[in-house]
Amino acid sequence: IILQIEDPRGAAAADEIAALPGVDMLWLGHNDLSVAMGEPGAFDHPDFLEAEQTTIAAARKHGKSAGRLAVDAQQ
Repeated sequence: IILQIEDPRGAAAADEIAALPGVDMLWLGHNDLSVAMGEPGAFDHPDFLEAEQTTIAAARKHGKSAGRLAVDAQQ
């Protein structure tokens, strides 16, 4: 089961979400999250980056996969 994190409340609760039995992956919804934060497409905005890192850290902590879109060729 893949659960999508697409607003700030989801990112804030990522640790609790990742701890749920049966969850295999947290997927960061870049566009939806940035819009919900009032910064559409600002994938380098500090609040967005914090939410992204919080989500990835929660997935890792609970042994789950973290998915996201690559926003540039380097990623």
